[in-house]
Amino acid sequence: MSARSSKRRLPVLRISIPWMIGVVGALDNLNSLSGSDSGFEAFSNLLTAKGHLETLMGASVYGPYLRASREKAGDLLGALSVAVGDETKDWSKPIGEFAVWRVQNTCKEFRLVFMSEISTFPIFLVSKNSVFDMSLLAEGGTGLFPGNL
Repeated sequence: MSARSSKRRLPVLRISIPWMIGVVGALDNLNSLSGSDSGFEAFSNLLTAKGHLETLMGASVYGPYLRASREKAGDLLGALSVAVGDETKDWSKPIGEFAVWRVQNTCKEFRLVFMSEISTFPIFLVSKNSVFDMSLLAEGGTGLFPGNL
């Protein structure tokens, strides 16, 4: 075995529990929102949760493995985007009861699916290698062989 091949990175990733707790904590902070909060007061919690959720689903190594919670994550991102608004939003006004209800309701729905999905995660994830998706091979690999084996 050459020195170069012995230093190759293995396609196994350990789950980062503290990072996952940070994501769940950012979502839990949305429960403290009130419709009478000014945009300035709510902006930090809304933007932090939105950033964590975008990172989790789009840029983290866990994103491809989160299949069941993807739809609810999209719903929550939509609610957060509406609540955060754009650059023309007047942040001195309250964010409103409906916006808070929508964010909190979609957050509860996402959190339920997300927590049940990550409770079934293995401690280590096997990353995709070339054209082979190791998690699919591990879960359904027996389907590749004839039934009489």
